[in-house]
Amino acid sequence: MDKKRLQYSGIMFGAFILFTIMVRFIDRKDIGPLGSKVGFALLNGAVRNIVGQNNVWYGLSTFFGLLVILIVVLFACMGGYELLRRRSFKKVDADIYAMAVIYVVMGAFYVLFEKLVINFRPILEDGELAASYPSSHTFMAVTVMGCAAIAFGKRIQDKNTRLVTVAGCFLVMLLAILTRFLSGAHWFTDIFGGMLLGSSLIMLYGAIYDYAFELMQSWRDKDAE
Repeated sequence: MDKKRLQYSGIMFGAFILFTIMVRFIDRKDIGPLGSKVGFALLNGAVRNIVGQNNVWYGLSTFFGLLVILIVVLFACMGGYELLRRRSFKKVDADIYAMAVIYVVMGAFYVLFEKLVINFRPILEDGELAASYPSSHTFMAVTVMGCAAIAFGKRIQDKNTRLVTVAGCFLVMLLAILTRFLSGAHWFTDIFGGMLLGSSLIMLYGAIYDYAFELMQSWRDKDAE
């Protein structure tokens, strides 16, 4: 396993935990809907006053969110195809296994922060408060598109095609984050927290990929003996 990437992942995750604690306890005031308290109230309130709420940006952020989900489905289909064609779990590519682990971890964080409420959203959902931190839309976009960029970078041989594909992944990531921020569906700290968490999972993916590649290569070498 790439220890350097694992260390970077740990550093980014540590930064996310520290920031989360700060959001939970620093400058909490009731500036949210129905008098809900929000951390970094001065910063979040000022940004909120500038950005406001915009349904057009919200719709665009939903569109880019669907693109992110399509990438998840794409890699799931790729894994299923490789398994059916090669008829062996040992012959499925390492990046698929690494991606599966990251998707499971990502899903676990999504469920966790639906239950462990740090902040509520600046808008009501069906008249009710909804968990806001970290922005799941943001951290999923960062995680999925960042990992996809790494995977496509290793899979695609043609230089120009690889460059365009990887650039496309980062463009979708950027637009997903930007449109979500401009929609006003989250506080600024929700977006930043999502970016920190997503970045840590990208680094973790790189470390897991290297480990899975080495492990599966050893399995195949033993089968070839």
